[in-house]
Amino acid sequence: MQQEAPVRTGRLRRSIQSTLKRGKDFVEAFIGPTVSYAVFVERGTKPHIIRPVYARYLRFEVAGRIVFAREVHHPGTRPNPFVRRTAEIVRQKLREGIKMEVSA
Repeated sequence: MQQEAPVRTGRLRRSIQSTLKRGKDFVEAFIGPTVSYAVFVERGTKPHIIRPVYARYLRFEVAGRIVFAREVHHPGTRPNPFVRRTAEIVRQKLREGIKMEVSA
């Protein structure tokens, strides 16, 4: 999953953790990102308006210039389903492993 995760600052990739839960007759593995914005990367976002929360203006940089605005009309983001891609890779490897075990 870390290999599939997009990297801008590395925070999303570093947040990916795994835990094992062992029962009497089973083992469950949970693997995934822990940062709150991971769902927005995975599923994308619709167009939306961004307004300042703790100030009167938003401040950001565009083409090397500092810009101030009361609101920004964000066009949304395309999904990057890195968790889903990882699940499909793991699913395929499990199928191949089971086929090898059965045929042996």
